[in-house]
Amino acid sequence: MDAVHEGIFNILRDKFSMEPKLDMSLAALGVDSLGMAELTVDLEKQFGIKVDEDILGTETVGELIDYVRSKQKK
Repeated sequence: MDAVHEGIFNILRDKFSMEPKLDMSLAALGVDSLGMAELTVDLEKQFGIKVDEDILGTETVGELIDYVRSKQKK
């Protein structure tokens, strides 16, 4: 588990009070439109990235981790 993986798991655990799994859908965790907006702010702060509309295409925890990693490379 790398820093992105661990950081996202911690954010999701704290914000949605559930234990995330890589293949778990964000909706199953309770991420709705407001939750996604709050999550976006947390991701930008913690990882120093700029989140764009592509994040709306992420459906699982694993896809969210991949999204953050892709933004760090730019």
